[in-house]
Amino acid sequence: MKTDELVDLLAQGAGPAPRAPLARRFGVVLPAGLALGIIASVAGLGLMPPFMWGDPAFWIKLGYAAALCAACVWLASRLARPGAPFGKAAWTLGAVAAAMGLAGVAALLATPPELRLAYLFGNSVLRCPWAILALSMPTLIGTLWALRDMAPTRPRLTGLAAGLLAGGTGAAAYALACDETSLTFISLWYSLGIGLAGAVGSALGPRFLRW
Repeated sequence: MKTDELVDLLAQGAGPAPRAPLARRFGVVLPAGLALGIIASVAGLGLMPPFMWGDPAFWIKLGYAAALCAACVWLASRLARPGAPFGKAAWTLGAVAAAMGLAGVAALLATPPELRLAYLFGNSVLRCPWAILALSMPTLIGTLWALRDMAPTRPRLTGLAAGLLAGGTGAAAYALACDETSLTFISLWYSLGIGLAGAVGSALGPRFLRW
């Protein structure tokens, strides 16, 4: 949305930028980005062993990713509308991340000392965060496009929200290939991968979300 279009919209008493166009765009780019991430994950990394599909760790990964995505959609939607408060959405996102971090710390403390390093680093620590970052790229591109014609007044923060949202979909896609079961591993290295995607989004926001 261009500046003159926004001025005309506000002058007509229409209020903040409408949500419907963004909701429609998110309804397209998020499933598409997730699908592309899943295809890339399965093609490049393979599926985890079938017997692990019922493991609680797998569903924790998906639940964490889904909760982050929901919070980030809320936050990005608020940031896309000039004047819309976004504090509750930001606090919700922080609460999701904090809850996962606390769960990881609690799991580590409950682990016998001689096993803590193994639970912390697993067998795929060098791959996990970078794979999540790579798998998040389709969603990040789509999300930045979805937000581009809105009217974010904080492009860097909006880019961060878009990146974290993309990181959540990347984490969900990677979970299909990941055989790690340590809650500590998930809370640390999945969060790092999601955070890397957020950093990329934050860096790109000022360039692609200007209006």
